[in-house]
Amino acid sequence: MDRAAQLFRGRYGREPRPGELDSLTLGTRGGKSAAPSTDVSAAWRALGAEHNQTAQRSEELLVLFRYRHNTNNAAERAVRRAVLMRKLQGGTQSEEGSRWIERIQSVRETCRLQGRPVLGWLTQAATAAHHGRPIPTLLPAAAQGP
Repeated sequence: MDRAAQLFRGRYGREPRPGELDSLTLGTRGGKSAAPSTDVSAAWRALGAEHNQTAQRSEELLVLFRYRHNTNNAAERAVRRAVLMRKLQGGTQSEEGSRWIERIQSVRETCRLQGRPVLGWLTQAATAAHHGRPIPTLLPAAAQGP
């Protein structure tokens, strides 16, 4: 509850009123065009009934829904360096430049996630291309098959 109150204060610039953080609600708080809040528990139970779920199963799923933190943090972290580079450098001046940046950033991030040295892979790829051999794969060994 303390973290929720802290986030609330940061977003709305005031202390939460009593009961304001007690239930999970959907909708927008504040502003003239705010949508009315909907009690998620009631909406979830109604959705479960609509799909022939037992009340107990609906409650179990609601607990998972409420307390599981589904985020896209991994994806956000993966593109962060590329986004910062684009902002600092002002982007590229051509479609070809944009495609090159996308590809090189993809190679860099893939190698980082696999614990492989980027320069080593780039050297192998350039050498293979120069000698007319196939470019080395970026697929992990487990995904390459026999």
